Amino acid sequence: TNSFIRLLATLDNNAKWPAILVHAGNPSPMIRASVINLFGQIPSLETKNILLQASRDQYRVVRRAVASSVAGFPEGAFSPAELESLNPLMTEYEEAFLARPDDWAAHYNLGNYYQNQQRLEEAIKAYEKSIELFPDAIAPLINQSFAYNLLDQKEMALNRLYRALEIDPDNEATHLNFAMLMGEMGRLEEAEASMRKVFEINPESAQAAYNLSVMLADRDTIESLEYSRQAMELGIDQPKYAYTYAFYLLRSGENAKGQSVLEQTISSFPAYPDAWLLLGSLFEQRNDSTQALSVYERAIKLGSFGEEDQARFEQKINSMK
Repeated sequence: TNSFIRLLATLDNNAKWPAILVHAGNPSPMIRASVINLFGQIPSLETKNILLQASRDQYRVVRRAVASSVAGFPEGAFSPAELESLNPLMTEYEEAFLARPDDWAAHYNLGNYYQNQQRLEEAIKAYEKSIELFPDAIAPLINQSFAYNLLDQKEMALNRLYRALEIDPDNEATHLNFAMLMGEMGRLEEAEASMRKVFEINPESAQAAYNLSVMLADRDTIESLEYSRQAMELGIDQPKYAYTYAFYLLRSGENAKGQSVLEQTISSFPAYPDAWLLLGSLFEQRNDSTQALSVYERAIKLGSFGEEDQARFEQKINSMK
């Protein structure tokens, strides 16, 4: 069960969460900890209440998972009284890292904890200590770069990535972060070159193929479409890749093929609203209001959407009646 939960956690599909949440009260403390460790990704009233209850768990591994996930909740999610009740646990969690002062990985993990809490200056110091202890470690350099970028210190962020590339010129994660940073800085040729390097290093990277399709969309529609198709095929569990491929097909005038991809997408991912909306808009452009209305009504019937997306579909339906 624990391996299954960790496998589910890697999927970019919200349909996974009910299957994961059901194990929050599992008798095994290791399974409870694995589930609770993920709650920072899905902050909600339900997961918050589970965290508060689990903060009193008799097993340390579960309490540490609570502390890790609390850091992922937005500011204001916990009341002052709730935060006060969690303070001993959070202190215990930080002290556990500092119990191994000569372990570079402990300082790296502490930096991640601080970064999740938006304590960016402290995160940078923790990463620096990690790098001091293990100068050839790539991960703390990448995450330190990310923290500098969040502080809008882009030159320092870039410096960390250059250092990581000196250590390992073929590191996939470094090139990926370098490409994203170059894009933010408007250095688009360097961004594209580094993203191509990511795909060269790992031809199975759906993320790299997707990013290249977006980068090339306004300059080389044929190559953009090809990368988009590859992203869809490599990332079959992520509906945004199929949606993007359909979008570029439609933009290129391949309407029948784009429609087919969209219909396959909503069949596999009925809770992905953008695919429904794009398919409906395709019928609206054809002045086929009957088919468009049918799409939006099927979406509400088959999908499981949040309030905002539900309202979008209802607005579409009301405007067509």
